Amino acid sequence: MGRDLRVHFEDAAYHVVVRGNNRLPIFFREEAKQEYMRTIACALEKFTLRMHAYAIMSNHAHLLLQVSSVPLKTAMHWVQSKFAHRQNWLSHSTGHLFEKRYWDSVCMTDSYLLNVLRYIHYNPVAAGIAAAVDDYPWTSHSAYLGVPHPLVTTELCLSLFGKGRSALEQYRAFMRAKAPAKWPHAVPNPFDEEPVDASPRFPAGLVQMLAEFAMYEGVAPEHLAGTSKERKLTALRKSFARAATTSGFTASETARVLNRARSVISDYLRE
Repeated sequence: MGRDLRVHFEDAAYHVVVRGNNRLPIFFREEAKQEYMRTIACALEKFTLRMHAYAIMSNHAHLLLQVSSVPLKTAMHWVQSKFAHRQNWLSHSTGHLFEKRYWDSVCMTDSYLLNVLRYIHYNPVAAGIAAAVDDYPWTSHSAYLGVPHPLVTTELCLSLFGKGRSALEQYRAFMRAKAPAKWPHAVPNPFDEEPVDASPRFPAGLVQMLAEFAMYEGVAPEHLAGTSKERKLTALRKSFARAATTSGFTASETARVLNRARSVISDYLRE
């Protein structure tokens, strides 16, 4: 079956979702989040985009982007390729960083746009990594509270609440209202997001353990699960396999999070 056709609507706002390959935490390190934001900053200028909202999680990101004459697919291909190339270069690795292509949905009505805005800002709370929207630093929520953000344009969404300080107050009330539905679109979520920022295929603690192990060793988690046969990465995979199984995770679970056959993990553990 072919890929879905991406239709371009000039000046339209799109909800965009990207996720790490095998749901691994490609944005776990602060440096990776910063690098992704720098890449987006370049894209905003290069492709005349406006970003109305964002949330950068550990294994995925949500963006609310408004395009101009340049199709979204052109800009997102550039962003994803640029970021992936940089991360692979830093870790001396190869292979896919992101899962699938990005997903997008055009916001056709004002209410749709605002539901997406609230969904994006609530994502850390829904994922269980923040108690309140104010507690998570890697979203654009603070920009809607009056804190200037160099990459975020708030005028469009705030204009739907009113003018001046009244708009800010109405936004606060909007965010204090009942939390948004799990998924704000009529179509099913192609990424099958869970209420926690982890994959149901992997125990959440194992994903966290992989991310912390990778950060300590100075590599990206996705490269431990990648295809590179570099000696250093192979040695780190063996060390992680031993640590994971010693911590009570099964060889099968460890194999899945490292994207390896169970027999490979068994070989690691025998060495």
